Amino acid sequence: LETVRDLGWKMPGVVVVPSGNLGNVYALYLGFDLVRRLGVVRGPLPRLVAAQASAADPLHRARVKGWPARPEPVTAGDTIATAIRIGSPVSFKRAVFAIGESKGTTTTSSERRIVEGMRVLDRQGLLACPQTGAAVDGVRQLFEAGFVKKGERVVVVSTASGLKFSEAKAAVETNRPISVAARVEAVVDALDVPARPSSRGSAA
Repeated sequence: LETVRDLGWKMPGVVVVPSGNLGNVYALYLGFDLVRRLGVVRGPLPRLVAAQASAADPLHRARVKGWPARPEPVTAGDTIATAIRIGSPVSFKRAVFAIGESKGTTTTSSERRIVEGMRVLDRQGLLACPQTGAAVDGVRQLFEAGFVKKGERVVVVSTASGLKFSEAKAAVETNRPISVAARVEAVVDALDVPARPSSRGSAA
């Protein structure tokens, strides 16, 4: 409801969500289907995309294999995206249903790509968690594959603040904290932003 409200009561074309236990994919399907059936918005359901880490991507592997009748659990490997590090998701069948009904898909991202996804958001002033980095990389993959068209409205669900993953954030090269003197000028210099004009100058 909040998503369609913020989009001017219109459905997005694609919604990409970091996915581990997969309950969020199904919940999003139920929510968008409900607002449509209630007549709050019109149009097709957004195509739901479950973005997974390559170290733990049983849903993506199942899609590539053509959705086998039984889910095949995987042994989850090490990943910076610890919140979606789940090899045997509880809501597997529900997620398959939601993706099928919405004509969605799945993506899987390597550790390097997850980090790059985080950096994309960080450069925009957002403190992204690793899971959201996987979703941002998923958008890149979908655009390159033609699943997302130019000009199409895409929503990326950010599942957590980067503050919850401070150790992982600090370990990323471009996100390592730096120390500066406790002066405004020192902070401005470190951020490399223009200083504010002085209010004590003469009026133009």
